[in-house]
Amino acid sequence: MRLRFKDNVAIFYPLGFLDGDIDKYSIGDASMRQLRQNAPRHILISLKNAVYFNKIGFNLVLEIVSRLAKESNADVGFCDLTDRKSVV
Repeated sequence: MRLRFKDNVAIFYPLGFLDGDIDKYSIGDASMRQLRQNAPRHILISLKNAVYFNKIGFNLVLEIVSRLAKESNADVGFCDLTDRKSVV
């Protein structure tokens, strides 16, 4: 997942199909270091580049990001959900 920062907000951008394949949701070491250094107050998961997602993929991404947020005491949320996308 790609990571970007805007002020005190970290935004993860998962790509493509968010399903049960956990290998798609790995966060690289460089992103982990950057996240720890910047210590954001909020972490968002953008669904902008998600083509499709189901409950399993949605929950896996949330679980991974929630663990990171717990380390830095940050809030977690979602953004960029459109009417054309829905949980299947």
